[in-house]
Amino acid sequence: MVLMENHHTDNNFTSPQVSDNEAAANFSRPKKNKDKTTIRSCIVTREEHEKADLLRFVCHPSGELIFDLNQKLPGRGLYVMPEREYLEQAISKNLFSKAAKRQVIIPANILTQVETQLRRFALDHLGLTRRAGDLILSLEKIEKYIKINKIDCYITSSSKTSDGYKTITTKAKGIPVITEFSSEELSKTLNLDNPVHMVIKSGNLAQGFLRKITIMNKMKSE
Repeated sequence: MVLMENHHTDNNFTSPQVSDNEAAANFSRPKKNKDKTTIRSCIVTREEHEKADLLRFVCHPSGELIFDLNQKLPGRGLYVMPEREYLEQAISKNLFSKAAKRQVIIPANILTQVETQLRRFALDHLGLTRRAGDLILSLEKIEKYIKINKIDCYITSSSKTSDGYKTITTKAKGIPVITEFSSEELSKTLNLDNPVHMVIKSGNLAQGFLRKITIMNKMKSE
């Protein structure tokens, strides 16, 4: 039986903070050929995937389930496809306890925890792109990079009716447009006063950011 309760995690067993170097290593490196040591099965679908493409959970010694965002915590990993419906199934069908072969305590807010951490992780990665010099913030420079076809995505907190939005999306047709983040979130992440329009240069950092956005959106509540 899966127990649903609010339960505080032991302070000595918390998810590690993600450093800039870790973020770059986790999401910027090119894919390698499949190696059995990096392959894991989803406890819901039983399909095999690269560990990096799955959500990892571990059991605290107390029995509480913990989301291991950075896949670094000790213990046997329990892996789930990064889609909300699969995580909901794993909870409702008691699959964490079955896979762990022990009673697992599921925090009542586990879905919110996962969604919030993935959102924070995506924002942290955006901050990393700025520190790496891959984030372009001025409209003049954005248009320059559009002309040479060197951008992979456009992030904005403006409305679709704004002149800037219309200009960029018209000149960079087909480019992914990210509108999930508020002006306040972007300001805090980038340490800037009300950033509105930004693009990420083509490259591994941009592709890593887009991967995170895809996973984040699959885990969002309706």
